[in-house]
Amino acid sequence: MTRHLHAAATAAIAVLAFALSYSNLAALAGRAGYGFVMAHTWPFVVDGLAVVATAAVMRLRARRTYAWSLLAASTTVSVVAGAAAHLLPAGPLPGWAGALVAVVPPLCLLVAPHLAVQLRRDAVGESAAPIEQPAGRDEQHAAPVERLEAPECDTCDDQQERTPAHEDAVLFQLEATQPRQDSDAMRDEALRLLATTDMSQRAVARAVGTSETSVRRWRKTADAVPALVAVSG
Repeated sequence: MTRHLHAAATAAIAVLAFALSYSNLAALAGRAGYGFVMAHTWPFVVDGLAVVATAAVMRLRARRTYAWSLLAASTTVSVVAGAAAHLLPAGPLPGWAGALVAVVPPLCLLVAPHLAVQLRRDAVGESAAPIEQPAGRDEQHAAPVERLEAPECDTCDDQQERTPAHEDAVLFQLEATQPRQDSDAMRDEALRLLATTDMSQRAVARAVGTSETSVRRWRKTADAVPALVAVSG
């Protein structure tokens, strides 16, 4: 509540100050020879430029020197004009004073467009500014890691429900792509470990770098060979 009250009081002060300044500047412009409508337009040129320059100072992100200069110049003109309205003798202004009043609008016409260009450039630059990416994100996408996908499982609805049998399928696929000599060496090593140790088939498969299915198949083959020899003998 207090914050809104302060904002309303600030706005009221600004409006009242503009109204008082407006009356003095309009009276000065009328004494300089302007008609009724133009005399009441002249204060908008002076004080309006001060308001726009203030907004530009708050809005611009860089190169605010020009906006500050216009703010200082327009405020100075408004103060001097308000003082001259009471210091100069009553009646029409002297020639030199009327000339000073008359040159203010052309000067505002000269400087105001340049301020508008600066505001436009600042708005375009802000909209075109690139969005900063989090640190390390580019590095994560620069070198993607290649992964070997396991064969699709028709009986598994969720990828998280894959059983060790699927891991064996991946190892079996790798084994099929290896040279025959390496496969024979793994088979011999697996059979040796089964014969000389108490390791399980899964432990042997992991030790030699193959699948449990392959170890099981090698063991069945090795057990079947002596039986065939005994039958044929």
